[in-house]
Amino acid sequence: MTLNRKDLLLADSLPIYNNLATINGITGRLNVKICIYPSAFIEWEFEFFLNESVDIASLSESFNKYAFIAPIISVKNLFKKRESYNSASSLQSFFGIATKLILGDPYSRGQSFYFLLTNSKFLSSCLIQDEILYSFYEKGIVTKNLERREIASGLEGKFIDVSLGSTWNLRLEIRKEAMNWLDEKSQSIGSYLTCEAELYQSNRSSQGNCMLLECIHHEF
Repeated sequence: MTLNRKDLLLADSLPIYNNLATINGITGRLNVKICIYPSAFIEWEFEFFLNESVDIASLSESFNKYAFIAPIISVKNLFKKRESYNSASSLQSFFGIATKLILGDPYSRGQSFYFLLTNSKFLSSCLIQDEILYSFYEKGIVTKNLERREIASGLEGKFIDVSLGSTWNLRLEIRKEAMNWLDEKSQSIGSYLTCEAELYQSNRSSQGNCMLLECIHHEF
């Protein structure tokens, strides 16, 4: 699937992949979901037909050694939490978590890369930010010869755009919905994705198509 960055903001979870994948020579259906609330981790389910050729004990141990591999996804650092078996359909399922996911081609070359941050409270009160404004105009479509005039405007969010040297720039952008959630008056709890960021070259002509998600710390 193609991720829509806007769908990620203030989301508590997001489905990533539901298709065929392989681990240690065994092919089955892999379902992967990013869970953000109450803390960030990657949830996976692997389902396959159990037969005499499958060494279930060896496969159960292989989650600590191997990654799920598919044409557009790689899920690493796997931890198995539980398993189940459906004797009527001979379907074996494993459920667990992971701390690293790569979606797309990690070897693709690009000049623009996107990532997101959770609970970016420092952006909600940063005084050096520029504002993202929206405006609506009436163009005289209904009434001919009407002069173009602004009929509505407001604050959409804030952003910081800084140079990291002669080649790279970093842009941190926070939308109004995230600003409201991060406001101390709202007393919000938990973890949500609140900041959209971009690392880019000022002379960019293409963008990377690889997403890396790594959960360094997680609680359950």
